[in-house]
Amino acid sequence: KAINDKAVEFAWPIGNPHNSSSKSGENYLVATDAYKEAAVAMGNWYSNGGADCSFFVGTVVAAANVDPEFPKAGSSIQTEYLRSSDKWQQIPNDGSDESVVKAGDIMIVPNTGDKCGHVRIVVDLGNGTLGTAEASLDDHSGELHSYIGLDAGLGRGLYEIYRLK
Repeated sequence: KAINDKAVEFAWPIGNPHNSSSKSGENYLVATDAYKEAAVAMGNWYSNGGADCSFFVGTVVAAANVDPEFPKAGSSIQTEYLRSSDKWQQIPNDGSDESVVKAGDIMIVPNTGDKCGHVRIVVDLGNGTLGTAEASLDDHSGELHSYIGLDAGLGRGLYEIYRLK
């Protein structure tokens, strides 16, 4: 619950002009005040508005106070950490059933060859409807989306899903 709550708090809501899905033409590299304050407080801020998926997830996990060893940034580093940590459980994902995910789960696909990695958090958007909270390197700061998507797309394969034990 703590991861879900911080992710929702730090992300621009659906429909906000700073959420890139709004197609408003606003500056999508602007972080919410809550996200920036949390990142600065933990010494984890840099100048692109927090527009980095791993940076966003690292800040959320740190602010939720659920795993102090979780890496602050770097999707490859976070992938290796999640795979080896006894604090996280991998949830099987064959790409066919979105009901396997729960709010607070971390979805990650590692860097492979020339394909960049990506990481995001499953969130409860209200009334039990699940979506995701994510940022994207130099594209947009933390924002909410109304989809899950078990395949990372762009030929990167299926997301690995991790849940805090």
